[in-house]
Amino acid sequence: MTNHTILTDWTETLKAGVSMVGGKGWHLARLAHYGLPVPEAIILPVGMEQSWLTQIDRPAEQALTEQSVSHSYHEALLNQPLPADVVTDLTHTLKQKNWRQLPLAVRSSATSEDGTKTSFAGIHLSRLNITGIQALLEAVREVWASRWLPEAIAYRRHIGVAEDEGGMAVVIMPMLPTISSGIAFTCDPLSGRDDRLIIHANWGLGESLVSGHAEGDEATLTIDPLDDTLRLSSYEIGNKNRISVPLDHGTEIIPSPDEQAKQRVLSDEDVMQLGRLVRNAAVALDFSRPAYDLEWAWDGERFLLLQARPVTAQVRNTYPSLLGQPDIWSRGNTCEVLPDPMSAYDWSVSRRLVNLMLEENHKLIGYPTQPGVQRAGLFHGRLYLNLSVLQWESYAAFGVTPKALNDLLGGHQPEIMIAPASLRDKLAKMKRLLHFVLASNKRRRHADKELQRIREQAKAWRCETLAQSEPRLLKKLLEQIRFTSSLETLFFLQVSSGGNLSLLVDTINKYLPGEGHALGAALLAGGDPSVTAQQAYDLAALAETAKQDADANAWLNDPKRNKEWQTALAEESPFRIAFEQFLERYGHRTVYESYFRHPRWRESPAYLFDIIQGFMQQDINRLRQQRLKGTEFALKRIKHHLPWWIRPLIQNLKKAAIRDNNHREAARSALVALMEPQRNVLLTIGAIWKRQGVLNQADEIFNLTISEIVDAIEDVIPSQGVSMRVSERKRHLEKLQVINVEEVFLHHEGNQPTPQPVQTTSKTNGKLFHGMAVGTGKACGAVRVLHSPDEGIYLKPGEVLVAPSTDPSWTPLFLKAEALVLETGGYLSHGAIVAREFGIPAVVNLPGILSQLQTGDRVEVDGLRGQVKRITENS
Repeated sequence: MTNHTILTDWTETLKAGVSMVGGKGWHLARLAHYGLPVPEAIILPVGMEQSWLTQIDRPAEQALTEQSVSHSYHEALLNQPLPADVVTDLTHTLKQKNWRQLPLAVRSSATSEDGTKTSFAGIHLSRLNITGIQALLEAVREVWASRWLPEAIAYRRHIGVAEDEGGMAVVIMPMLPTISSGIAFTCDPLSGRDDRLIIHANWGLGESLVSGHAEGDEATLTIDPLDDTLRLSSYEIGNKNRISVPLDHGTEIIPSPDEQAKQRVLSDEDVMQLGRLVRNAAVALDFSRPAYDLEWAWDGERFLLLQARPVTAQVRNTYPSLLGQPDIWSRGNTCEVLPDPMSAYDWSVSRRLVNLMLEENHKLIGYPTQPGVQRAGLFHGRLYLNLSVLQWESYAAFGVTPKALNDLLGGHQPEIMIAPASLRDKLAKMKRLLHFVLASNKRRRHADKELQRIREQAKAWRCETLAQSEPRLLKKLLEQIRFTSSLETLFFLQVSSGGNLSLLVDTINKYLPGEGHALGAALLAGGDPSVTAQQAYDLAALAETAKQDADANAWLNDPKRNKEWQTALAEESPFRIAFEQFLERYGHRTVYESYFRHPRWRESPAYLFDIIQGFMQQDINRLRQQRLKGTEFALKRIKHHLPWWIRPLIQNLKKAAIRDNNHREAARSALVALMEPQRNVLLTIGAIWKRQGVLNQADEIFNLTISEIVDAIEDVIPSQGVSMRVSERKRHLEKLQVINVEEVFLHHEGNQPTPQPVQTTSKTNGKLFHGMAVGTGKACGAVRVLHSPDEGIYLKPGEVLVAPSTDPSWTPLFLKAEALVLETGGYLSHGAIVAREFGIPAVVNLPGILSQLQTGDRVEVDGLRGQVKRITENS
């Protein structure tokens, strides 16, 4: 294959790449590759156009800016014959394809056309209904020459594309017997909402819509946030007074027949079928941002896709007060539970749940949020939150300042600009806050009962024998998805645990300025443990049991552990019995449990055995008691400096904060418990597809979105299309795994193509590092830098654990660590909550600390001042 050879099928076109076949040809080849219905075509690659251009001198680039010069050059090109080899190859290909007498569509496909940053929509020419070799040669020449039209040159200069950059390929395909056609947007480009699809339709060819001669009908579909399915919202019959029809060697816009002008182009069933098709296409091309503009046609039997281009001018959907300010995208909070790139399924679930969770507090008080606003984004495979939206919603509804929200969430992100609140606004916020307190107390009274119901439902699904029928498995999957998406109390518990804690910290700060975080942490130490802390204590208890069980002791301390634990340990083994009970309670959890693709501990408990074996070497209970004694200094300080009449309030706030934090951890555990049966259903479907040869491994199914799995089971996507998507996404996920990404960046309005990174380095002089105090007390020890909880076997008792962030799987290591230092995190992050429970000196929100400290350095962690001091460096 060379850049001077006509490409005769989509497989060749895909292999050639966008630099040879241009944007339009590349996207169509990808659609065909992913199993979407695309007409047959041939491609004249860019090299053919380049050979043609060498036959005539081109004016200097600066001279082309003058319209008279560019016009003369364009006219000269229109009179320039095509190279003889192009004529020969094209004639031969038409004969081979039996297309010599077929009417053809000749479409431009420039390399800078239909891209993520530039579209060139309406700039370059296309020619329709071209019949015969001579007419085809003329059409190809016109398309090639259109790259040098004055408006094309002006557009390239406007967007900064050099004249020598790229070239023009040509897509040639037979004309379809089109009954109706149109344009579909897999977002709403006018409102900016990406939970909507807009379909425009008219009779005949799509040219009448593209040229503006007719408005056509308009259908709007919305994506249901509960199960990710499409719903038809509206259908409006538009102006269809003119339609485009084929004419000899071209097309013509003519008046519509009266009966067609008044008739709906698409039935409800047609709209749903087409909506699924275009959404499927957009997700296949880019599941992280499936916002595409697609041309479609109906030939009386099926819908076909004629073009796909990313939407490059989507209106920003945000609050009016944020217009003119950048979007602040941060992973300062999400990276502790989702540090790695997300698979397609993980993203399709997380995106919905993030929005449902973060809307819940506002729904509770009836505060209206911006319809369709997105609070989650996927960049370089990682989950980011739109802090601009979150800061504004918290401030506008409850009066929480951007700084206060940043402190709770963690991260070193900027703050939005807010106008001073009027007295009326302040009173309204106070009223909403009171409403929220009353409504949240009511919810919390029933929280334990609701969480128990969720756990029981998760267990019931987990224990079910799953059918081996794809339709029945799909029904079960959607049932589980809808159930999870409707759990308002669970979402509330996940996002509403900061109120009493913030009030506790603020109250202490009034009397002991700057010490609220540390002293608040001291108050919370030693209370009723959360499910996550109890999980660590239960592992420590298992270690004690293993010490007394000779067989278990020997097996756990065997470096090889050749036998599985069920084989190595007798059924009556005390350790085995206790471990089975542990799995019954915690087996749904795992390392970085928010990823569906990660096996649960019930499936793969090796990590647990390593933790237990490490606990056997030390007295965890003694360490636990020592830590709690370390909080006495802070408690005395509170007693001596706070007025007696404030202390009852402090005690009440302490109890409420412990309850809130425990509810948050319990809600997280319950949500993860629901993930386990959903994972089982997906793996069962994946196993069926493996037997059918669609997948190589059952767990490859996690490389598909919810909607793609539904479409694959319902035969909207052919098996080959499923295989192609999965294999490409697996490779892409591996590449993303090694990419270093910004923790925070700004994205300005005006469709700037590249976000502007925000510097996130912690304050330091090389020896003293300042962060946020989340666990009280002081401790000294040698540094142990760990990047994953799997490395926890290297952590020795008395060492200071330094990590990027922590999720619940890190919790057992907190019992061994002398102190905790985290690169990210806030007062409500998981590491902060559990560090407070364990009474560990802890400092978080220290961006760059992993590169500043190394294993073996000796440091002092001051949980009162939020400081980490390097005493000596590892030589």
